[in-house]
Amino acid sequence: MSHIFPDTPKPLIPVSGTPILEHIINECAKFGLTEILLVLHFGEEKIREYFGNGEKFGVEITYYTEKVPLGTGGALLSVKGLMAPQFLVLYADVYCDVNLSKFMDFHNQSDGSVSILVHPNSHPYDSDLVVLDTNNRVIEISAHPHRDPQSMSNLVNAAMYVFERDVLINVDIKQSKFDIAQHLFPELIEVGAHIVGYQTVEYIKDMGTPDRLLSVESDIENQVCSARSDNVERKAVFLDRDGTINKTSGYISSPDDLELLDDAATAVGLLNKSPYLAVCITNQPVISRGECSFDGMRKIHSKLDFLLGKGGAYLDKLYFCPHHPDSGYKREIEHLKVVCDCRKPNSGLFQLAEKKFNISLTDSWIIGDRTADIASAENFGGFSALVLSGDAGQDYKYQSRPNLVALNIYAAVDFILNYSDRFKEFITNLTSQVGSKKYIFIGGCARSGKSTLASLLKSMLAQQSRVAHIVELDQFLLEDREEDIRFLERYDMTKIKSVLRDFDISSVKTYCDFGFDHVANKTINYGESTVSQGDIVIVEGTIALQLIDLVDAPSTSIFVDADKEGRHKRFLQKYQMRDMAVSEVNQLWCIREKNEDSVLQEFVEGVDFVFNNKEN
Repeated sequence: MSHIFPDTPKPLIPVSGTPILEHIINECAKFGLTEILLVLHFGEEKIREYFGNGEKFGVEITYYTEKVPLGTGGALLSVKGLMAPQFLVLYADVYCDVNLSKFMDFHNQSDGSVSILVHPNSHPYDSDLVVLDTNNRVIEISAHPHRDPQSMSNLVNAAMYVFERDVLINVDIKQSKFDIAQHLFPELIEVGAHIVGYQTVEYIKDMGTPDRLLSVESDIENQVCSARSDNVERKAVFLDRDGTINKTSGYISSPDDLELLDDAATAVGLLNKSPYLAVCITNQPVISRGECSFDGMRKIHSKLDFLLGKGGAYLDKLYFCPHHPDSGYKREIEHLKVVCDCRKPNSGLFQLAEKKFNISLTDSWIIGDRTADIASAENFGGFSALVLSGDAGQDYKYQSRPNLVALNIYAAVDFILNYSDRFKEFITNLTSQVGSKKYIFIGGCARSGKSTLASLLKSMLAQQSRVAHIVELDQFLLEDREEDIRFLERYDMTKIKSVLRDFDISSVKTYCDFGFDHVANKTINYGESTVSQGDIVIVEGTIALQLIDLVDAPSTSIFVDADKEGRHKRFLQKYQMRDMAVSEVNQLWCIREKNEDSVLQEFVEGVDFVFNNKEN
């Protein structure tokens, strides 16, 4: 940092325009911590001049100047006689948005001599890792290089502490210059001091290098810091594990079997730099079957932490359900063979995360490869993304329509972070104007995002206690169709007219929601629902806007306008997953473009709404 700020002491380096130490002092004042001791060496005159006695910041500042730098541990022992019986230690190169009162309360309730704030981070390999027991007591602090990094959870010393002064009285470290984390804490652990770890997802990050300073400033600008604050409802992306984050060919019972899917770490890393928490929720019946112990599962998840950390990513929290309702396994553990509320698609673990982290479930997503993941979203009231890795939804166990179908976890995260708000803003505006309209017709060119818009619309209407039914027109594709014929000729128009007529005359009492699996090239049963007066019918498909005249009830029409490049990319992915050669797919694309696009574009002028789903 010295070559960028050659005459500026590190505590006065600006972070988004404000000196880092000023931000820290303001945070202390906010929580009533107004008696502050600054331990200084380099640039002490400039720091004293800037902060004075602290009056203009609402605090009382006193100073201690080291003649010779003694390290963080040596400095702390030098001033222990100046400290209150209980005190907070903060570093002047660590940016934070932490509820300090809650941290202090935790310390007092734990009856510890020292409390360490701990959290996962994106570089555990070069950080001080903290090992806790089940009661949050610190049993080891592993400094870099770690003895066995693949067996250690990503739980990092975040350089914020609460001390009881008395714990320092009998400290006997021979060297005069030493570090709090690497020397003092191991000494205290050795003599049996009660040290506890306070786990939080609040924002705290070292800004002491140029790259990390830029990272902190980027996080501030992108509202990552404020979104993790303790005084707001947070949003989360819940992640399934097997088949979504890691490769799988069945349940994993050994760390040796764990291998990340391509781009999984990159995707989780994007979440870490966003306003969303990354929380993994996974069913692990291998434990109840007796194929893996709880300690074995801990080792698997430590390996997962290690692999994600190598990719610059971390999970804010991981929850797993060890239960399974079915018996009959050779080594099964009887007391874990139960029907529970924590096994997906039940919402028990989502509610646990909601309570612990103050998460708004209705603003949150789940990404997964099985229908249990998709059904979970319906149960916790949020949104779902089905990925085409792992089982790709082809277990067909639960009848739930996903809000998004994405190629993999990276594509799902990209949509959530960069496009979902656009969909939600459009839908919010739409639902405020739709009034008593019975039908919403959603049309547009192939692979433009019609199904995603329809499914998100249904979910957001449900959050408003309004019932909608989706008529996905691709369910009526003729089985013996040729892919290169004109698009109207590819559908069973007789069945389409029959379904719409039944809705129109209100003769439908129950409706079975069928979709279309474009990878397996087959219809999917998304389940049956009761139809009542006042329900909304969403008609979605390429030909939807050509069907409006088939109904008599009031309707709203939407054209989804997407750029050709993005549509072509999704078109390629769809047909390549059916094992078609690229040349064949491109030939089919040209036919579709010729037969469909110019015809469909004619409808833009006459619709009620145009949804802009262009990537740029």
